[in-house]
Amino acid sequence: MKAKNTLILLAVLVAIVAYVYFYEIKGGEERKKEKEAASELLPIKKEDVSGLILERPAENIKIKAVKKDDQWEITEPVKTAGDRFAIEGVINSVLNSKIERVVAKDTASLKDFGLKPPEAVLILIEKSGKKDTVSIGSKNPTNAYLYIRRDHRPKVELTSTSMSYQTSKKLIDLRDKTVLKFENENVERLVLKTKTGRFVLEKSGDTWQITSPIRKSADKSEVEKLLNKVKNARVNKFVVEKAVDLQKYGLRKPSFVFTVYLKPNQARKTLFIGKKTPGGDYYAKDDSRDPIMSISKDVPEGLQPTLFDLRNKKILTFKRADLAGIKLIYKDTTIVCEKDTSNKWVIAYPESAKAKSWKISSLLAGLENLKAAEFLGESKQAFRKAGFRRPELIVHLYDKDKNLVESLYIGRSYDAKKNYVTNRKKKEVFGVSSDDLKTIEISLNELKTN
Repeated sequence: MKAKNTLILLAVLVAIVAYVYFYEIKGGEERKKEKEAASELLPIKKEDVSGLILERPAENIKIKAVKKDDQWEITEPVKTAGDRFAIEGVINSVLNSKIERVVAKDTASLKDFGLKPPEAVLILIEKSGKKDTVSIGSKNPTNAYLYIRRDHRPKVELTSTSMSYQTSKKLIDLRDKTVLKFENENVERLVLKTKTGRFVLEKSGDTWQITSPIRKSADKSEVEKLLNKVKNARVNKFVVEKAVDLQKYGLRKPSFVFTVYLKPNQARKTLFIGKKTPGGDYYAKDDSRDPIMSISKDVPEGLQPTLFDLRNKKILTFKRADLAGIKLIYKDTTIVCEKDTSNKWVIAYPESAKAKSWKISSLLAGLENLKAAEFLGESKQAFRKAGFRRPELIVHLYDKDKNLVESLYIGRSYDAKKNYVTNRKKKEVFGVSSDDLKTIEISLNELKTN
């Protein structure tokens, strides 16, 4: 009898466990999913959306966008590239919205909810061609929710207000506002015509060269600053979609012309910048597109480099890791430092001694960071004036095979706070701040360890 009762109790326990699992746990999860699915405003997947239509009847606005190869294109009211993030922001606002509750079950009072006519109508087009429509009305009295109507159903429902902001966007909000589209890494040549002159710069490997009006090494960071100024610029306003009279905007003979040539086939991209707008912006035009744009004054103001700005102002070029010897030649003494077998810097001449590693590091940093404050020419007269026949100091840098890597010649001081300098390779006279030479002009006692 006891065994029979035990079996009955066991069977009841199994039944309870099965009920809890299949109904309460598993069934609860399924009911939760069903409830969530039922509350979705539009139960479709983002990846299935291939187009949208946004209408605002009161403003006579209709914007249509279609997705092609992962890129969005606006087809109405103009054909132009779309802003992917802005368009997908509109889509996400719908797909992430939930139905809070039904507030009316018929269309008799649509006007009371701002739905006759609606403030906006959003239509999502699926890849299959199916269209899902949401009509957006006014906010409820607490401004916490939004009245909407789905697919012309009779019911009026409440959802969050996030859609109100997204569906109030204008054409300019949804179109691509890139002023000139290119990637810095693809630029091989830059031609810049500005109020300060015309400059041609060409890329060779990882370095930039000025090829006009002179042939000199360019400051890479300055060139990239120019590229970024245009690449990151955004349109403030599309003034006209197609201009008949470019002269009106100062674009027939523009003050600024920015042209980049892109690899691999030297494709050309040109931006023209013309007159100031009444609001203080500038009119601009991408040579390959019809619209006249207005852009921030920061763009042309950032495209006015001088030749000095563009030139590479570094005096010496070397890699610390390649160095194994330093020679400092003063008028009255010479100091030689070398790396020993343990790769430590030591003084080899005029006496053998340990060198202060931080002093050597400071010396090399000073040489690495030494930049021209002035470019003083390549003539014999410029060299004679600089006093290089009896320099204040000559610095030679050597590699491990005792090959000469770089040389710096420090000449006379001038203007109280500057010195003439030159190097072995560039054969040009530079002016540098005398303060920048303090870590380079060091004595034997300063180098030696105590």
